[in-house]
Amino acid sequence: MLRKLLKYDFRSVIKEFSILWPAALVMALVMRFTLSMADAEILGFDIASAIESLVYFGILVAMAVVTLIFIIQRFFRGILGEEGYLMNTLPVKSWQLVLSKLISAMVVTIFSSLIALLSILLLIPSSLYDVFGVAFQVIVDYFSSGRPDNALYALEFLILMLLSVSSSITMFYLAMAIGHLFGRNRIAASVIAYIALNAVVNALVMVLAVAAAILDINMDFIAAMTAQQALHAAFLLMIAGCLVLTLIYYFAATYIIKRHLNLE
Repeated sequence: MLRKLLKYDFRSVIKEFSILWPAALVMALVMRFTLSMADAEILGFDIASAIESLVYFGILVAMAVVTLIFIIQRFFRGILGEEGYLMNTLPVKSWQLVLSKLISAMVVTIFSSLIALLSILLLIPSSLYDVFGVAFQVIVDYFSSGRPDNALYALEFLILMLLSVSSSITMFYLAMAIGHLFGRNRIAASVIAYIALNAVVNALVMVLAVAAAILDINMDFIAAMTAQQALHAAFLLMIAGCLVLTLIYYFAATYIIKRHLNLE
């Protein structure tokens, strides 16, 4: 059933971004041409490039805004709002509904980021072969440098980015689920809940740091680490933190939806 939910959510992804994603790439290619003409001081192309630059950055901003709205709207409408009446009558569990929304939201976030990065690369004033050839060569050199830690660093960084995105999205979900508990002003309650969750997490981090200082926890093992070991330890600590937060937000939101959902 999760596969069917994902199929339904990905249809919404295609519907929402089928224009924005190609528009960003096409606009980058158009700007690449007009910017080269403007550099050659061809009459009229400097004005065109200025206008196209505004349009291009407008598209990037729109893509970021639409991505955020999509993440919030698909969860709010699909589970807590208008579509919730249908979705919650399906023979699926609450955790599957939330997981489907989470996976589609992460895919949208990752693809939007990649499209934005790719469009920026297209603006570099070199041949496309040189731009992507150099990027590919940098990656090859990084992994073939004879340092086994490089692949592990890359893997840790990738996992950290994915978990960071998932923790941010599930925090939105939990805030909306908490806001849904209120009979009126649910949107305002969701905003307040989101601010409160951020404050609680930041306060908890500060408390842990202060507690470690007050208790004078022995950090000799950190001092004995090499630079590589310290970096791995930092990555693992951040990964663990993001994973714990993601699980807390996810299961808390799922619990509220399962036990306290009220669509009236």
